[in-house]
Amino acid sequence: MIILYILLGLILAVLAVILIFLLLPVSVQFAYIGNDLTFKIKCWLLPVYDSDGKGIAAWIIKLIKKRLEKKKTSKKDDEDFFGDDIDIDDIQFDEDDSGKNFSEKEEEIPDMTESEICDEKTERESFKSEVSEDENETDEKSGDEEKKEKRIVKFAKKTARKIIENPLETLEYVADVFRAGLRPMLKIFKGIRIKRLYIDFVNADADAYNCALNYAYLCTGVYSILAVMSTLFSVKLKTVDINPGFGQNESRWDMSAKISFALMTPVIAGIWFLITYIIKFFLPNLIQVRKLRKSAERQK
Repeated sequence: MIILYILLGLILAVLAVILIFLLLPVSVQFAYIGNDLTFKIKCWLLPVYDSDGKGIAAWIIKLIKKRLEKKKTSKKDDEDFFGDDIDIDDIQFDEDDSGKNFSEKEEEIPDMTESEICDEKTERESFKSEVSEDENETDEKSGDEEKKEKRIVKFAKKTARKIIENPLETLEYVADVFRAGLRPMLKIFKGIRIKRLYIDFVNADADAYNCALNYAYLCTGVYSILAVMSTLFSVKLKTVDINPGFGQNESRWDMSAKISFALMTPVIAGIWFLITYIIKFFLPNLIQVRKLRKSAERQK
């Protein structure tokens, strides 16, 4: 019982940490001013990454690079320690002493007892059995992988046949998924907050006529994009200033904003999508299919 309580406590602690992480807001602050891009990514108050290469992510990347470099250096040291392979032609023997040395060595080899011979036999048999087991394991793994690939291919073929044979059913399924996921997607978009949106554009052109036309096109494009963004996201403007640069040589495209969102919003939207799809579309389709089957069985 004590072990169960400890496991439950650990599971609850992990779930609490995950919930806290999901509830924390993630913010991205960027600025493009004077043709220089700067950005900062934060999770609540913790700096994750910025344009200067600082933050938790940069620290983790440095640690991974150091470990990889250590592995490379250790491999090089091992290669230097063992050195190159020795060629047999480089070894020199004396013609007079060669036969004597080998004969003396052959005489010095002691006779093996029966117990040692049995031990060697058992070691050889165990080694052969281990090698055969390893080969069987590799064969089983390759067989499982082939089975998985075959299942995936069969599933893909079945889905393709269904789509080709019944295109109307596939279109209805896609429409149902779209209708079920429309509101949750809008919920995710509304969860994205754009704050302190700063826009300062100057469209420069030496020709006054072209400058006026480009200014009109730029205003219509920017303000229409802002209208769409305000309907999808929650936007708070700081300043939006668009001016024509008559007779100027250089244009200015300065802008900055802070985008923040909570990781909990897509989770809630996903749960909402599943519930709406199951209640509105999946269960009614199942009930209709069962009714049709029962009616067909009765007619038989």
